Amino acid sequence: MLVDAIATQATFKFYNTAGAVLDSVSISSSGGTLPTDSPTNPPGSTPGDVNKDGKVNIVDIGLIIDHYGEAPLVYTNADLNNDGKVTIIDIGIVIDNYAI
Repeated sequence: MLVDAIATQATFKFYNTAGAVLDSVSISSSGGTLPTDSPTNPPGSTPGDVNKDGKVNIVDIGLIIDHYGEAPLVYTNADLNNDGKVTIIDIGIVIDNYAI
């Protein structure tokens, strides 16, 4: 992940096992909003808290990245909008709720 000096943009690159870039996603916090669907969360849980430790932080982003593109799901907690796959929308949900 590459983050600019004032943390307004993050770039995520996804590699295959040979080291070739499969996909790259940049997310910016300046102007506009990230695409999100409404996550389904049990009462008392925090949207974006992938590992259910009560915090939304870099660990949660890492878990989403580790499981990005999964369908069928191996780690269901990473599918925050419950659409059956781990996508940029799930990363957006974590970022929208980061450090709550």
